[in-house]
Amino acid sequence: MNYRSNHNVATNNFKDHYISYNWKDTYIYGQDTTAIVIGQMQRFYILNGNHFENLKELNTQEAFDYFLKNQELINEKSNKFDIDDALKVIKEYREFKILHGYDL
Repeated sequence: MNYRSNHNVATNNFKDHYISYNWKDTYIYGQDTTAIVIGQMQRFYILNGNHFENLKELNTQEAFDYFLKNQELINEKSNKFDIDDALKVIKEYREFKILHGYDL
């Protein structure tokens, strides 16, 4: 499912991440950006440009692989990518969802 606001398009097709395309906040990021967001918005892996169509159907591992293959496009505001940290955030997010009765 895709959501659209006045400055963002997001998809939540997967349980551990969502993709967010932001074309409005160029004053913050320097240009339009696409983020892989994990957890409860604890980590944002941000690429410069519009990668929404390329990322929207990828599972979490595929999205991480895409991010790493496009390192030259990483936005300076992006969280530093560390697979151990990312997996820890995902694990904690899953535990939170179980504790609070959300579907995994």
